[in-house]
Amino acid sequence: MTSPAITFDRLAYIGRLKEAGFDDKQARAQADALDAALRDSVATKADLRESELRLEAKIETTAAHRDRRPHSRAVKFMK
Repeated sequence: MTSPAITFDRLAYIGRLKEAGFDDKQARAQADALDAALRDSVATKADLRESELRLEAKIETTAAHRDRRPHSRAVKFMK
């Protein structure tokens, strides 16, 4: 469900980590891990909108089916 709309500047992140005292190998490993986590687990606005549209469609379908059913329960209860 995730999309490639998330931008992550790996080089800038690596640079910041190196400025903070990480060596190159550590900084690249951290950047790789964060990049993978963002791609695999963060929903974008587009992802959320897609889910919202699917849910709205399901709700409309359920309501349409409910409205077409005869009210047999109410009739049985009234007898």
